[in-house]
Amino acid sequence: MSPHQNKGALVPFVTQPLPGRRLTTAGVASEAVLNVLVIEDTPEDRMAVRLALKVGGFALEEAADAKQGLQLARSSALDCILLDYVLPDAKGLDVLESLRQPDGTLPCAVVMLTGAGTLDVATAAMKAGALDYLVKDRLDAEMLRRAIGSAVRQFRLIEAQHVAERRNAQLAAIVAASGDAIISVGADFVVQTWNAGAQRLFGYSEAEVRGRWLSELIVPDVYEAESVAIHTTVVSGGTVLKEILRRHKDGRLVPVEINASPILDSSGKVTTTSIIYRDISERRRAEEARRALAASEARYRVTFESAPVGIAHVAPDGRWLRVNEALCRILGYAPDELTSKSFQDVTYSDDIAASVARVDQMRDGKIDRYDADKRYLRKDGTIVWARLTVSCVRKNDGSIDYLVTVVEDISARKYAEEELRKSEERFRSSLVHSPLPVLMYDDREQILAVSQSWLEKTGYSREELRRLEDWTSRAYGERSGEVLEYIRRIISTEPKAQPTELIVHTKDGRERLWNFVASALGTQSDGRRLFVSMAHDATEQKAHEEQIRLLMREVSHRAKNMLSLVQAIARQTAAREPEDFIGRFTERIQALAANQDLLVRNKWQGVDAEDLVRAQLAPFADLIGARITVHGPKLRLNAAAAQAVGLALHELATNAGKYGALSTDAGRVDVGWRLGGDIFAMSWTERDGPPVRRPERRGFGSTVIDSMAKRAVSGEVELDYAQSGLEWRLTCPAANALERR
Repeated sequence: MSPHQNKGALVPFVTQPLPGRRLTTAGVASEAVLNVLVIEDTPEDRMAVRLALKVGGFALEEAADAKQGLQLARSSALDCILLDYVLPDAKGLDVLESLRQPDGTLPCAVVMLTGAGTLDVATAAMKAGALDYLVKDRLDAEMLRRAIGSAVRQFRLIEAQHVAERRNAQLAAIVAASGDAIISVGADFVVQTWNAGAQRLFGYSEAEVRGRWLSELIVPDVYEAESVAIHTTVVSGGTVLKEILRRHKDGRLVPVEINASPILDSSGKVTTTSIIYRDISERRRAEEARRALAASEARYRVTFESAPVGIAHVAPDGRWLRVNEALCRILGYAPDELTSKSFQDVTYSDDIAASVARVDQMRDGKIDRYDADKRYLRKDGTIVWARLTVSCVRKNDGSIDYLVTVVEDISARKYAEEELRKSEERFRSSLVHSPLPVLMYDDREQILAVSQSWLEKTGYSREELRRLEDWTSRAYGERSGEVLEYIRRIISTEPKAQPTELIVHTKDGRERLWNFVASALGTQSDGRRLFVSMAHDATEQKAHEEQIRLLMREVSHRAKNMLSLVQAIARQTAAREPEDFIGRFTERIQALAANQDLLVRNKWQGVDAEDLVRAQLAPFADLIGARITVHGPKLRLNAAAAQAVGLALHELATNAGKYGALSTDAGRVDVGWRLGGDIFAMSWTERDGPPVRRPERRGFGSTVIDSMAKRAVSGEVELDYAQSGLEWRLTCPAANALERR
């Protein structure tokens, strides 16, 4: 109920106008009667509406609540609803939502009545779909009539706009779905619209053509002048309908029917040209076929008897009606003998059903002709293969008058194809059992045969390799697409021989280097082009070649290192021990040679630590186990460490024999090595020998056992000249001294 209701008294609408609303005559009297429904719970307000609309031009229905109002709205053809913002059983906005039709639109104009003239109420009403709102205490009868008339006109305008939009959408859908090309161009012949039919007919998408001249897209050069004449005619207000050729995106010419007409603006000026192109390729072909058929029928009688192939007229039930000499020769019958039989009588038994079925299809009107290979039985009982072309001549009622059958003897071809098929099978069998990896495929990318060697070397099964993509996706990983494109280029270009080298992934995850040679084989009996790819596993060969190259570089490198080391030994020995140069130099070179012998025997793959120690103690071999103790785990020193440690052990042994523990009969030497975590350690300890004194000068021997050994393994050397005996200890990272496993 309105908050402004005064119980027991009729409260007419107040005559104050809304701010900014002009009080002008509504002007609805001259219009058709408007059907109005007022949904208002206050009797006085309904009475006021009734009085305001009794002047004529309005038919009023009244409802006191939302339920009654919705019932009347659904059962009446209304032009306008006056809806109270607040009702006893619902809010006005909820009622307005209930009025909406399935498509979301309102059935008529709605004007909201409210006693609260706030901006929030107005905004809510207009957002909900009301076309106007009226504040009751500011409204008079004339304003009400004018608001109703205005809302109805606005609603009808909106409805007309919706109808126009739907029609435009329907028209756009028709244009989009049309099988014809529908194009519009401006006065400058630049494309403005381009439908899907145009894209199908000419190959260009709308994005490709928009803003470009139509002539540069689809008009052949020889038709440029004619195209200009057509455009001139249309721009002048005329229309054009004719057949012409236009150019597809791929360059081919398409026969089309062009229907060009002008589009005018409101002043009658031509602004746009509408062009409809219809593809008449099929119609042209049909016309050509009809002309060819007429010419064929004219020549038929002349050529019937002299034709080199068999020709016959056959009744719908299969009887031979007329036969030529060639057919008699093919089947071995005289003309009168053959015309006394049916085609079923001379057809090989296994082919009768198919031939009869084709004739039945013709009789039912499903086909007018067919081609087939079939077998006939000659008079002498032999089988002859024939290629049939059968067409029917129909009566006016559509029934078959007779069949025209052309028979070509293809026995020789069939026998040759059979021999070729057997030859292909033999070739395929030899390929499968080839000791080399061989793969045969066709131009459809199907793998036709794979040698057993190919399958065994890769680990894949024949079931896994049906198409080229099956092979490339498995064997080449990320390079699959690249290799597949390479093979497709071979298929398209058919080179004589195309060698290449590729890494192949086997099923068990190994990588193998294969050399391939691909070439075209020829064409199979069914028309498919064949290709073969032969492979050779070059993995070991390549590795061997690489190893030789590495060895050559290594020999050169080690020779240079050896010469440098010999040079250093000579220079240091001459500088520091000139009095005994020859002897000391010879001993050191022999120690170096012993190291080299061990490395060579082990193919430069490192030296066993114990073998190295024993080699440098060779002059004292009879003392090992008695006065010389050698102990340590099984370890292999790398080449650099073996050379440096070997020279150091040689110097230690030489000094021990001259001045240390091995210079007397009671002295002992302990040589040991160990691996602790990632640290390698080796020691030389002398006991029970002569008293030890630190040398007064530092000779080359000291350099060998100290600096050279330390530098070779990036480690540390401790040299202790203890009274009890010399002690030498080497420690370094294990990775610097030991051969990698």
